[in-house]
Amino acid sequence: MKINMKIFSGNKEKKPPEKTWLYRLAGRLPDKWSGEKDVIKRRYRGAYIGEIPEQLIVDSKLRTTRMYVLLAALLLCVILATVAETMDGGFPEPARDDYGGDIRTVDAEVEAAYGAEKLKRDVVLKVLPKSVEPTALSEQMESLKERLPALIKAENASLNEISSDLNLLTMDEKTGIDITWESDREHFVNEQGQINLIDGAEGEEAVLTAHLRKGEVRDEVSFRVIMGSPGADYDYGRSLENSITNLVDGISESAEGDAVSLPDSTQSGIRLNWKTPGSFGLPALIFVLLFIGFAVYRSRYSLVDKAVERWREGVRRDFPGFLNKLLLLLNAGLVITSAITRIADDYSAHRKEGEERYFYEELCGMRDRMRASNTTLTVEFADMAARSGQREVMRFSTILADNIDRGNALAEKLSQESRTLWSARKKIAEEKGRLAETKLTFPMVLQLLVIILITVTPAVMNMR
Repeated sequence: MKINMKIFSGNKEKKPPEKTWLYRLAGRLPDKWSGEKDVIKRRYRGAYIGEIPEQLIVDSKLRTTRMYVLLAALLLCVILATVAETMDGGFPEPARDDYGGDIRTVDAEVEAAYGAEKLKRDVVLKVLPKSVEPTALSEQMESLKERLPALIKAENASLNEISSDLNLLTMDEKTGIDITWESDREHFVNEQGQINLIDGAEGEEAVLTAHLRKGEVRDEVSFRVIMGSPGADYDYGRSLENSITNLVDGISESAEGDAVSLPDSTQSGIRLNWKTPGSFGLPALIFVLLFIGFAVYRSRYSLVDKAVERWREGVRRDFPGFLNKLLLLLNAGLVITSAITRIADDYSAHRKEGEERYFYEELCGMRDRMRASNTTLTVEFADMAARSGQREVMRFSTILADNIDRGNALAEKLSQESRTLWSARKKIAEEKGRLAETKLTFPMVLQLLVIILITVTPAVMNMR
């Protein structure tokens, strides 16, 4: 079964699409989402005479439904990718090069949380090559003794003036050495590093002894700490910042293992979440897809509007040439009705397959309706002028209505109108040329930016 599809007053026939799953889905979607039939018909009135075929409405709904299906598929892919990333740990541990290899850097994003305080920061991890020749254990302990004052002072300026808790590590993450602490002033600073600013007196001294152990090797070191003036409450934001800095430095200085170990938390209770920098979270991606879905909803009638606009543009483009043909036939002695019929017959005889000549399709429709129902030429052109909204067609319709029985006067006025139209068409062509030059500016700017990036990127990488 075929549906007679006189699209834009043409005589083309088009088979309806097979009722695939997409076709059935378009029928089940609410009209509010895929496009209301009455609205589609009303918009097609601008370029269609007679009853609007059902197939035009179906095509518009199928296009919108196809966009919704694509968005749903993208949303599903985003959810699956996010779930897979969560199951895989979110960020792969960077593998080390073999001994003697290059020192690499890896960009990462870390989210840290401590109580109600949260921190998100982009960091650069230094990935050292594998250490085939491990440092002697005694040297590791000597190195740890030198580093301990800086590691345990936490947010205090120094151990000579402490006013907040110390960070007494129980294990050095870099060397794996276990540490136990002993204090000779428990009321001032205990073995967990907690400071009592009430019982302790300003200037009071305490000795903290660190007992180091790894395997069968033992060692110890003592530090003198002095209480300073009582300060304000803890600044957890600054503590998190310092803790992340120390953690990244420790990870970057370690060369043990086949890959860099990225902990999920620190011994001080800071929860860590490592991510690839610049990656969007699932809520952000869902918001973007929903925004695109809203844009699709807003443009559900765009297929109709574009079709009507193509029809109007076709009328605007072919009308000056039609006037020239009409003048030649009028000057050859034909009356206006016969001249227009001759032009329509000539187009029908030489119509090219796939060619979109909407104005001449309109002429063919006029010819057929005048033969079938004896409608007048002036009525047909008045209707076409109203639908197209083209001032040129409106003026032609008015000239035709006033001078249809006055051959010479009609030809003279149409000749003047033709010259005006070709002058206007020339101006439109010049404007489109200038617009094309403006549009070319953006690709040229993009090309320039690519060249700058290619030139600058190696220098920036060397600096890093």
